[in-house]
Amino acid sequence: MKSKRAIGELRWNGKVWRRWNGRRWAKALYSRDPRRLLLATPLDQDSPVDAAARVNLLAQAVEMAVADGGRVAYVGPTGTVIGRRQSVSHVMHGLLTLLTGGFWGVVWIAMCLARTEERFRLEADDWGHVWAFPGRSFR
Repeated sequence: MKSKRAIGELRWNGKVWRRWNGRRWAKALYSRDPRRLLLATPLDQDSPVDAAARVNLLAQAVEMAVADGGRVAYVGPTGTVIGRRQSVSHVMHGLLTLLTGGFWGVVWIAMCLARTEERFRLEADDWGHVWAFPGRSFR
């Protein structure tokens, strides 16, 4: 029988440290020292970074997420929520619309109207690594 995993639980998989985000084991999105995540020594044995450094690391990770197509949905005391809209392949839908004589256009319009926004919360841990935790999807 599987044991219940706790959100935030860390695990060494033989190559890199991963953290349980509630859905899966995920790698850190950003780190002050990415090489540190490749060492088997438990992360909690490192000296913690101060609160100002954690805020700075989180700001850098948020900047990267926004540059990658996300938007800041909420800034809270423990993390920042990023929203990212699902993309629609307009080239593929345009070709299918041409090939089907316009019939696929209905599907294309429905896909554009039904796009959802995926949300995830970025959080910096005590040792200077930024992790993503999934949120709900919204229209």
